[in-house]
Amino acid sequence: NLFTAQVVEQMQTSAPLWEPRVLRLSSRLEVVTSLFNLVASDVWYSIGSPIGDRWLHALARLLRKPRVIHWVGSDIQTLYRNRNLRNVCTQRHIRNLAEVDWTIEELRAVGITATLAPLPPHLHSHDVPPPLPERFTVLLYLPQSRGDFYGRREYERLFRTFATRPVRFLVVGGGEFYSPPEADVVRMGWCSDLSEAYAESTLLLRLTQHDGLSIMTLEALTWGRFVLWTQDFPFVTRVSNYEDCESAIARLLEAHLAGSLHVQSDAARYVAETYAPGRCIAHIAQAWENSLRRAPRSGLAAETTL
Repeated sequence: NLFTAQVVEQMQTSAPLWEPRVLRLSSRLEVVTSLFNLVASDVWYSIGSPIGDRWLHALARLLRKPRVIHWVGSDIQTLYRNRNLRNVCTQRHIRNLAEVDWTIEELRAVGITATLAPLPPHLHSHDVPPPLPERFTVLLYLPQSRGDFYGRREYERLFRTFATRPVRFLVVGGGEFYSPPEADVVRMGWCSDLSEAYAESTLLLRLTQHDGLSIMTLEALTWGRFVLWTQDFPFVTRVSNYEDCESAIARLLEAHLAGSLHVQSDAARYVAETYAPGRCIAHIAQAWENSLRRAPRSGLAAETTL
């Protein structure tokens, strides 16, 4: 997918000693090709839930292929329901990575030791982040599946609450929702590049039942935008329910109307330095090297199940 392509591109730039070979599983021919790529590779690296094609798993187990599993987002919840998967992830030839501290703690709670290694966000380099838009605008993410998990009910309530106030909502992700006719809500659908959405937004609201290190959060911060999120993170206002969201949006709206709301330049600098792609890839490549316990070769089988 698009995210895989972006990570592979950054690997090629920041880890030139490794050659990524993406494992594709959409057709029988792709599965067969991926089996050959897995055999020829030194390390199997997967992003997201490691539950994929059964033939790949059987072959990897037979070969005792060194593996690095990178846990992100809500994929970690599969561990709570699957004891066999937890047993697999504690085997000696498997290393586990996590993109943020609280995911490491969640993994530790089910007996899995993980190393911190953030995934590289697709950052835009701004000498100075662009100014906030003239119209107060809230950016929301609502995917096509699991809408309630990502806050659909709360978002629909916000549309009703702010329908008579100067607030515009941009919704990306392609998920279904209802908004009253009088509300200013723009359906942007699924976007491969969110630059336009960030440029037109005052803030990002991300209200999820469970989350890892949100790439959208990092990207919004690099644009100097405000962020309301269910996690505790630098330069972010933490929200845990509808009431928190309504209160935070109303407070930021009043500051906007008073002319006292400005770009978060410090947030942009913090994310650009802390989560620079080269820095993130270096941590991941170190895990590949450690999984081999010798100098790196050139083969890397990369799979994502995001």
